Amino acid sequence: MSPSWMLGSVFSMLLSTIVALDFPAYPGLRLNQSRASVLEVAFNNPPVNFWGLDTINGLTDIVQRLRNDTATKVVLFTSDVAGFFVNHLDLLITPFDPTVGHRTAQLLFDMSTLNQITIAAVEGKSRGAGNEFLTSLDMRFATTTHTLMGQPEIGLGIIPGAGGSNFLPRLIGRGRAMEYILSGNDIGAVEAAAIGWINKAFESTPEM
Repeated sequence: MSPSWMLGSVFSMLLSTIVALDFPAYPGLRLNQSRASVLEVAFNNPPVNFWGLDTINGLTDIVQRLRNDTATKVVLFTSDVAGFFVNHLDLLITPFDPTVGHRTAQLLFDMSTLNQITIAAVEGKSRGAGNEFLTSLDMRFATTTHTLMGQPEIGLGIIPGAGGSNFLPRLIGRGRAMEYILSGNDIGAVEAAAIGWINKAFESTPEM
């Protein structure tokens, strides 16, 4: 083992540690930087990973920090809560509060314009604001087990106002997007992959 190789390894470890310290702890989110150049952000807001103020605040801060982060190349979003990726808006926060919608819309626009590659590994439900978040990312992969995506807002007499009505048509076309938004119907991973909602569906977690 050459001294230069050892020095390089030590430098890489120190650099990873420094970068990791740039991110504080966030309620409802778990960050992992064990892989070089990859930041994993896991949603951890049991029991069902509602989209709430802690989620909005945490992701907003992460996006702002990533703007000035040249070491991180890929951001991988996962979930620690079985059966759920990211759920709809926490209904304890009124869906008619314009500040929540505006903040979420700005966050998702900022997410969609990051220099880093953003990827979702979905195992579970991703509906409402959760699906809007999902569609703002660069790539989406999902397992066929328990995965459902959708925009159920029509049931409340509103539309996906935080970006879903913009992002989803770009993925699956205007007609299909209107069908799912106006019906409120969910879609599974296999059909979602077939129409371009996600990149690919996998039968199991190890395959993904």
